[in-house]
Amino acid sequence: LTLCYDLSGKSVLPPFFALKFNSGSHHTPSPSRGGKVKLSGTELLEARVYEGGVAVLGVDMNSAIVELLDEHDDPAYADGMDISSRRIVPKSTSSSSDHD
Repeated sequence: LTLCYDLSGKSVLPPFFALKFNSGSHHTPSPSRGGKVKLSGTELLEARVYEGGVAVLGVDMNSAIVELLDEHDDPAYADGMDISSRRIVPKSTSSSSDHD
């Protein structure tokens, strides 16, 4: 489970799993739809934090790279990401991104 906080301790992203579940199921119940959140993911073997995110390696040898982008990063960068990538966005987005 990946948790992201700012320096003041405020959560900036909803919790998410960086690695796929062991169960092989890609469907996880949504709490907003009345489902229970499944809190079991792949156990981590190693995690390396770097300036722009974290790289993780699971005990099953699957890996993932989590890149953390902010308002200073070029939005077009995320548009060119791999088709298998996922976007995790803040629960409430500010309208400041609509202004030039």
